[in-house]
Amino acid sequence: MLPDNYRLKKRRDFSRIYARGRHDACSAFILYCLPRRGSTEVRIGFSASKKLGHAVERNRIKRVFRHVAASLLELFPPGCDYIFVIRGAALEQSFERISRQMAKMLRSSPAVPGHNSKPQGCAKKQARNSSTVQAQAHGGTSDQQA
Repeated sequence: MLPDNYRLKKRRDFSRIYARGRHDACSAFILYCLPRRGSTEVRIGFSASKKLGHAVERNRIKRVFRHVAASLLELFPPGCDYIFVIRGAALEQSFERISRQMAKMLRSSPAVPGHNSKPQGCAKKQARNSSTVQAQAHGGTSDQQA
């Protein structure tokens, strides 16, 4: 289990990370990351919306994510706060698959410190917005087909 000193629990911490942190996503979760000045600690929080189901289901999937995070603690770069926003697809995925996705995200995501490019989710959104702007500049919308 993930020790208490590695857990994010306060609402103000979650709000700060959502507002200022970088993010990236996969099918099972969205990862938010925000470096903390002058700290070498790793703190991890988990969020499961009521859309995922009743409290029993939400708590079960959060326990799975806490267990996976505890087993992968050495992959978390120090001095950062992390939030995993659990998506509905995680409910159908095995422990091993969630573990592989989390490890891959921590090793290669641009949201995690040490990666210089923009998060993939933001890059996709930016590309979509620029195609809309280009289409509108030419007198049409991005939804029209030639």
